[in-house]
Amino acid sequence: MNVSTQPQEPSRGRSSESFWGNERARRVLRGSDAIAYDTAPTEIARKCPALRLGSLDPADASVLQSASLARRRIEQTRPQSHNVGNRKRTQRFVPASTHTSSMRPIRSVLMLLQCVRSLTTFPAHAYAKELNAAVQAVRRAAKITTKLQRDLANVESATKDDASPVTVADVAAQCVVIDALSQLFPDDGFVAEESAADLLERGEKRCVEAAADAAGFSVEQLCSIVDTRRPDAKRWWVLDPIDGTKGFMRGAQYCTALSLIDVYEGDYEREAVVGVLGCPNLERDGSLGGGSDGDGVVVAAARGAGCFATPYDTDDWTPLATNPRSTWTDGLLIEGVAASHSDHGASERAARTLNLKSEPVRLDSQAKHALLAGGRGDLFTRLPRPGYVERVWDFAAAKVVVEEAGGAITDLKGRPIDVGLGTYLDASVEGIVASGAPALHSEALAAVNAGLAAKD
Repeated sequence: MNVSTQPQEPSRGRSSESFWGNERARRVLRGSDAIAYDTAPTEIARKCPALRLGSLDPADASVLQSASLARRRIEQTRPQSHNVGNRKRTQRFVPASTHTSSMRPIRSVLMLLQCVRSLTTFPAHAYAKELNAAVQAVRRAAKITTKLQRDLANVESATKDDASPVTVADVAAQCVVIDALSQLFPDDGFVAEESAADLLERGEKRCVEAAADAAGFSVEQLCSIVDTRRPDAKRWWVLDPIDGTKGFMRGAQYCTALSLIDVYEGDYEREAVVGVLGCPNLERDGSLGGGSDGDGVVVAAARGAGCFATPYDTDDWTPLATNPRSTWTDGLLIEGVAASHSDHGASERAARTLNLKSEPVRLDSQAKHALLAGGRGDLFTRLPRPGYVERVWDFAAAKVVVEEAGGAITDLKGRPIDVGLGTYLDASVEGIVASGAPALHSEALAAVNAGLAAKD
C-alpha cells in the first residue's frame, strides 16, 4: 500500500472549515477568554478586530460564545473557600439544575476546546479534527481504566459468550469514548467490542451498574451510549476499549485502541484513516516497563500525517519511526502472551530462520504495535488457532500506526488487511505479520509460513 496517498477531504460545511483552520482556532481560543459569556455572536464578530483576533464570522463566533459559557459554568462548580470561625471550609457549589445529562453539552464544548488547542500538534491534514478528538477520548478513558486497575480486587468482571473476559473498565471506557465522539461527530457509526444489552441478558447487572458509576452516567444512559452503532453511517469508529483485558486483569499491559474507517483511495474502498493507541502502562518514552508502573503513552497516526507519541499527561509529541534495518539478524520479535492467539512454536522457528534474538518480547494488546512503531521491536506475529476469525478492533488502529511509522502489516499471504468489512476481518486471514522494515517483509513472511508448516 502506498501510505503517502492523500485522503479525500471529508465533507464539511463552510463555517466548520473556517473554524478548524489553525489560525482561526487560535483566535477563537483567545476570544473565549476575552469575550463575556452572554455576548451575542454578531457582536463577538464585530469586536474581534479590536481584540486583535482578526475577522470572525458569526458561525464561528457562536462556537466562541459556547466556549465562554462553558468556562463560566465550570468556574461555578469549582471549590469556593470561606471562613467558618477559625477554620477554612471548601464548599462545592453546583447549580440546582446541574446534573449528569445537563453537563454533557459542557463536556462537549470543553473537549472541543482541547481539540482546538492541539490542532497545531500534527502536520495539517484532512483528519486533524478527528485525530485530536480521538486522542482526547482515549485520554478520558484512561482516567477510568488506570484508576480501576489499581483496585483490581474490587473490579467486577464477567465472561462473554466467546469465553473472553469483560470488566467494568471495558464497559465504562467504551461509554466515555463513544459519548465524547458522538458529541462531535453525531452522524458517525461505531463498531465496538462491548455490549451492555448482552451483559444484562446474561444477568450481569452488577457489572453494568458499576460501569455506569465509574463512567459518571446513569445505567440507562450508559446502556444507550455503549450500544450506539448507527449501522447506516457513511463512516465509523472502531473501538476496543480495553485491548488485552487479560493483561489488564493481571495488572500488566493493555491499551485503548481507536480508529476511524472512511472512504479512502487505497487498496480497498474503505480504510482506517486515523489510529490511536492509548497505552497507560508503557513508560513515558514509549518503552516497555514492568507491570503497571509506567506513566503511559499515547500513540496517534493519520493517513499522510505520520505517527506521533506523547506521554499521557502532556502534549509533548514526538514523531515515531520504525527501525529500517537491512537484515533480520539480532532483530527483536514481539508477540502475544495468549497461546490461543500466538503459536509460539511457529514464531520461534521463524525467529531461528531469521537469526532474531533468542528471547522474544511477549505482552498483551496492541501496545505491541506501539513498540514496533517506535523502533523498540522489529517483527510482530499473530498466529491464532485454525478457524479463528479476527475482529477488526484488534488491528484497525494498529494498521494506521504501523504504516504511518514506516512499517508494513499484512496477512500471511502478503495481502493488505481489509478493515472496512465490519466486525470481522475476511475469514481467509489466518494470521498477521508486521515488520518495521518493509524491504524485509517478504523474507519474514516466508520464515513465518515455513515455521507454521514445520509443525505439521
